[in-house]
This record gives sequence, C-alpha cells and structure tokens, in this order.
Amino acid sequence: MNKAKKILLLAVLTPVTAFSQPPQVPIAPRAGGEYMGWTNSFRLANGLVDAVIVPEAGRMIHFGPAGGENLLRLDKSLAGKSYPRKNGKDWKNFGGQWMWPAAQSAWPSFQTNDWPPSSVIDRKPWTGFAWTEADGAAACVITRHFGEPLHVEARQLYRLMPSNDFITIRQSLVRTEKSSVPVTIWNLVQVPLPERIAFETGLEQEGSPGWKTLKFSPPDPEQIQTCGSSVVYEPGTSEETKIGSRAPVARMAAFKGPQAVIMKAAANSGEPDGKICTEIYVNSGLGYAELEILSTETNLVEDEAISFTTQIQVLNIIPAAKDPCGQLAETKALSP
Repeated sequence: MNKAKKILLLAVLTPVTAFSQPPQVPIAPRAGGEYMGWTNSFRLANGLVDAVIVPEAGRMIHFGPAGGENLLRLDKSLAGKSYPRKNGKDWKNFGGQWMWPAAQSAWPSFQTNDWPPSSVIDRKPWTGFAWTEADGAAACVITRHFGEPLHVEARQLYRLMPSNDFITIRQSLVRTEKSSVPVTIWNLVQVPLPERIAFETGLEQEGSPGWKTLKFSPPDPEQIQTCGSSVVYEPGTSEETKIGSRAPVARMAAFKGPQAVIMKAAANSGEPDGKICTEIYVNSGLGYAELEILSTETNLVEDEAISFTTQIQVLNIIPAAKDPCGQLAETKALSP
C-alpha cells in the first residue's frame, strides 16, 4: 500500500492543506465501549457534538449536538446487531453514515442485479480503533478489505477537533490486486425524512436547471425552488425519487425544524473533470432521505489509491422559515 502511485484528493471547503497533511501522532489510545448493544463502539465528543462509530456495522451510527438527539437515521430494531462473520444472507439498512467502494451501475458485474447490495459490497463487519491526537483531536479509523473481484482496501478516518461542530471523514480505497472492476468512493448519510433538502447544482449551460432525476419518479416542479447556484427540494409524504447533479462544489443540507445536517466536499485538481456526483435519495414511505457524494469512477491499477474527505456538520439553531432561500443563506453563513 505504500507504493500508491497516485492519490486523488477531494478536500473539504476549508483550506486544502488542513486535510492534505498526515494525521497527528497518536498520543493516547481510546478504548471501545458499549452503545445500544454494540460492545466495541467508539465515541468521539468535544462538548459541542457527539459521534459514535461502530466497526461491526461499518459506519458512524450517531452524530448530533452534545447530549442531544441523533440527527442521523438509525433503525433501532437493528441496534447491537452485525452481519455474520461469513456471509450475511439479508442486507440490513442500519442507517447512519457509511461508504460503498463501487457505484451501483457496477454492481451487476459481481452480483445478480443492482439491488440490494451483496456481501461483496456490504454485509460484512469492519475493524477499527480510536485514539487522541497530539492536537487534541479525537480520531477513529475503520477498515475493511473487499476481496474478489474488487480487490480494494477501504479506510475511513474520522477526526473531531476540540472546538468544531463538524467531523471530517477521510475515505480512501487502495487496489490490493489486479481487477477490472472500476471503483468509486460512495459516501452516504441517512437522515430522518427532512422538511427541506438543499444542494449545489452544476450550472453547465445557461437555462439548464443543473440537476436531473436519476431514478424513480421526478419531484413535482412545485417542490423545487432555485436559490442562486443551489436548489431546495421539499419532499412530499408519499414519494420515492433520486435526483442529482455534478458540480465543482458538493454541498448538501437537510433541514428539520431548527436543526440541519450539512455535508460538504470539493474536488481539487486531481479529479479528472473537477466535479463530484451529488445525489439525493428520498423515500417518504419509509421516512428517510440520503445525502450522497460519489467520486469519479476509476479503474485503479494495483497499489493505486483514491481518497476524499467530507465534512459533516450539525446546526441546532437554524430558525424555521417559510422562505427556503433565506433559510439556506443563513445556514451557509453559519457553516465554515
């Protein structure tokens, strides 16, 4: 893995150097603990926000204001559970934040269809450990090796600084053996059905809405409002849709009452076209939505790597507003 020939870095919307540097030297290990039945979970907290990462489920299960409710969607019936050590027979939709190493369009090349994910892409536990860094950041890393036919090592490094209300997640894939399957870092954040979802658009030509329906039924035009380079979508009560865009800036926000969950990423010069896929999936019937960011699909050679860093923030003081554009503008002002 130390022979990686090329690293494609997508940096968050703060100075690139802040995240292109290696992590600080660990100065103290952090022990795993119990959380909702998971016995080896890792809690990162700083008095502003709380995060809980569960390697057995391969994801961040909890993220919210300190001492407050979880702003991520979690299927509580699956609390404390994990996939069998061999092959899980059924996919479990835990919720939370997680990653897949290949775009859905590539799944039929190694499973019978494009849904649900098989054990090749999901359904197996990750391993992890946590520590405190020299700069005071609480950190946790989880890893999983995806075998044939993907042959990639996946890594998610979570860092929470002492005075930030956001967590950064540096996700990477390294090809461990030759493979013809292209890979994608697909980061997903699942939240309870929000009242509004805002995202940046790719305004590639004048008159273009900058987004499109990717799957299922398109939203009603009355549910969409354009706010400059952003779009605000207000989900209905009985719909399933996936919409998305490609833009130099990936910024999404899910609003519910006075709270917002914000996810950001931006491509740097390493990305071939300088753009990232932003996707919004809404399933009103099941009561949740997903904020998704995908790197460009890449056919890695052995020892080659790709990575990007996302920033997930919670805001607990956004006043409810009838004007979506005004609410979005205030959110941007409060978000680094």
